[in-house]
Amino acid sequence: MAAGAAVGLLLVLLLAGLAIRAAPVPAALRDADPLQARLPLDRPGYLVRPAGAAGGDASAPVYAASPGKLLDRLVAAALAEPRTAVIGGDPAAGRVTLVQRSRLMGYPDVIAIRALPAQGGATVAILSQSRFGGYDWGVNRARVERWMAAVADLAAGAVLAVKGIGGYHLVVRADDAGAVARLRARKRRGAK
Repeated sequence: MAAGAAVGLLLVLLLAGLAIRAAPVPAALRDADPLQARLPLDRPGYLVRPAGAAGGDASAPVYAASPGKLLDRLVAAALAEPRTAVIGGDPAAGRVTLVQRSRLMGYPDVIAIRALPAQGGATVAILSQSRFGGYDWGVNRARVERWMAAVADLAAGAVLAVKGIGGYHLVVRADDAGAVARLRARKRRGAK
């Protein structure tokens, strides 16, 4: 009798996991505009407002880049992480929406990014929200801070190592000759 109950419970958990992975992202999250979001959020999340704007969990710095390049760098940092995909937005208009799923159950978190021009470069508004659950254990905040740190490091000419499925990927800004030279020297590949 106990073995049958255990098998039944395992089956229920398996079906719940499949339902979570197959659940669509609602249009309200997929098309969310981080500039329109206000605290408190209606679901667990983290809101970064553009430089000089109030009302978020944090304020984004101004990066020495155009809005398009800043958005490209943020999306590259996001897609370098596992289980992350672009699900919407309009990059030409400076907006991208991504989804990143948790490792075990595949819970989706939806991240809306909007790059904006600012004095001296560009800044961003980011809204990262959980699709399910009542608490996110700081996952949304950690994700956004990690991506913003990667963009700042790349802008400073750093060589980043990003863990992927097949090993580590080395990332550097291709338009920074000094950073490319450092990467080639570290890999002992002067001409490649």
